[in-house]
Amino acid sequence: MKRLLAGSLLCLLLAGCAAPAADISDPADAGTEAAVSAALPETEDLPVLSAPAVVTEGRTPETAYDLPEEVRRLAEWDQAAEPAALLARTEDAALYGLDGEEDRLLLRWGDTLAEFD
Repeated sequence: MKRLLAGSLLCLLLAGCAAPAADISDPADAGTEAAVSAALPETEDLPVLSAPAVVTEGRTPETAYDLPEEVRRLAEWDQAAEPAALLARTEDAALYGLDGEEDRLLLRWGDTLAEFD
C-alpha cells in the first residue's frame, strides 16, 4: 500500500514538471509562424447578398366575407363551393385564402382584417 501511495505521488510530481510553453514572440518560432501564415489561403471580401425588402401594405377588404373556422389544406379547398378558406391559424392571427382570378389573402390579427394581393 505504501508503494502504491509513493508511486502515485511520484507520478503526480513528474506530471507537473513539463517543459515551459513556447512563447509566440520567441525569435526561434518566427519561421514556424511564417510557414503557417503562408499555408493559409488569401482572404477576400464577399459579395453583398442582401436585397431591398419588398414592403406590401394591406388594405381593408372590399367585401364582407363569411370566414370559416375550420382549417383546410390548400389541396382540399374547393374554391367553387367555398369562396374563402382558413389556411393557417395561431393564437392571435389567421390566414385566409380567397378564390378569384388573382391570388389574394386575408390576414386577421386580433380584430384587424387586411387584404393582400
